[in-house]
Amino acid sequence: MPDFQKVYESLGSRVSFVGMNVLGLQGETMGAGKAFAKRTGVHYQLAFDPGGLLYAHFYATTARPIMPITVFVDARGVVKEPHFGPFDVASLRAAIRTNFGIT
Repeated sequence: MPDFQKVYESLGSRVSFVGMNVLGLQGETMGAGKAFAKRTGVHYQLAFDPGGLLYAHFYATTARPIMPITVFVDARGVVKEPHFGPFDVASLRAAIRTNFGIT
């Protein structure tokens, strides 16, 4: 999340970020998700996925659940290929450049 925050801060209004917290997975609660975001310095928008319904949609194509998942969505709402596993600053910037041409 801190790497996402760094990229979010550098791109300003050119890209929107929404952190999705899966609720009920391993006892995760909304309060715990908000506290974690605060501890890690995250200021982009957070949303919550009760019971992991949205999460299940994306990991259904894999052999086993993998977290985190990053889903890129264009301005028209078209979902790009999801990325399974973590990103660092450089790889996140590269993925944004590849998917949207934004540097």
